Amino acid sequence: MDVIKKLLNSLLCLGVIFLFASCDQNDDTSDGGNTNAVVEAEGESGEDGNTNGEETNEDGTNGESNGEDNNGEDNGVETQTFKATLTPLNSDVAGEVEGEATFIIDESDFTAEIQVDNAPADIVHVQHIHTGESCPTEADDTNGDGFIDVVEGVPQYGPILVPLDGDLSSQEAGSDGFPTADQAGSYFYSQTANLEEMLNDLRAEDTNPDDPIVKLGEDEDLNLEGKHVIIHGVPESTELPDSVASVLDLPATTTLPIACGIIERETGDNGDNGDNGDNGDNGDNGDNGDNGDNGDNGDNGDNGDDESGDDESGDDESGDDQQQQDQRQNQQQSQDQ
Repeated sequence: MDVIKKLLNSLLCLGVIFLFASCDQNDDTSDGGNTNAVVEAEGESGEDGNTNGEETNEDGTNGESNGEDNNGEDNGVETQTFKATLTPLNSDVAGEVEGEATFIIDESDFTAEIQVDNAPADIVHVQHIHTGESCPTEADDTNGDGFIDVVEGVPQYGPILVPLDGDLSSQEAGSDGFPTADQAGSYFYSQTANLEEMLNDLRAEDTNPDDPIVKLGEDEDLNLEGKHVIIHGVPESTELPDSVASVLDLPATTTLPIACGIIERETGDNGDNGDNGDNGDNGDNGDNGDNGDNGDNGDNGDNGDDESGDDESGDDESGDDQQQQDQRQNQQQSQDQ
């Protein structure tokens, strides 16, 4: 009988040892699984977030590059467009002259286009770009003869810089190329010159400083903004008093100003809009890659601890129940014996 008890007790102890060993193994497996879950969750989420951040940053960098491309800084010399709206002068004899002048300067060419309407018909109209700051008014009729002649207008619109004739590349050549108005008093003038040749002539030495035509300085640019366009000419049959002055030995009817317009730069120049390339700075949105920090959500893997913890608790409870049952069986067997 003692032998049987010892044998039963040994078997009972072995069962208990095996049970605890199994529980410890489950604990290790559970902890390992939970740790792996946390590491994998953090790694995957963090990596995904970082990857997204890097991709967005790359996109952001591309945005900055696009902005630089749009700046128009590397596209060579920008095209400049200037316009002048013509208003009448000496309308009592010339009529209500109106029109518009357009000047386009690009990397290689200078182009002048002028549309004039309601001018004296069927005559040649001399026209120039002048260096002055304003159009003359009735207040500039200094001799009070009722006309603003070419000499009275010079203090306002300044001397001649560019004759708008048949050859823009030379101040002297092309005087036979001034436009002629049709029977309705309209004309359209268009001429283009090589910009370099034109500037070389404008910067050349002034061989006749006493005439009303001036030169640019040696390194001076052709800055049209603020300069003026003047249209001249009424029919030879127009009766003008002797007090109306003229220049260059020309008749007063040829040089009498009939329209004036200030030259202004067009605000819609494409080159200026190149500054919008700054919008490329929106590439900074690549900072949104910081959202990769959402990889911390991998910490939710910690919830696995709760589930494993619950399982461990269940294992502990099951182990206790088995141990108590075994003890009751041993006691019952002892009593039976």
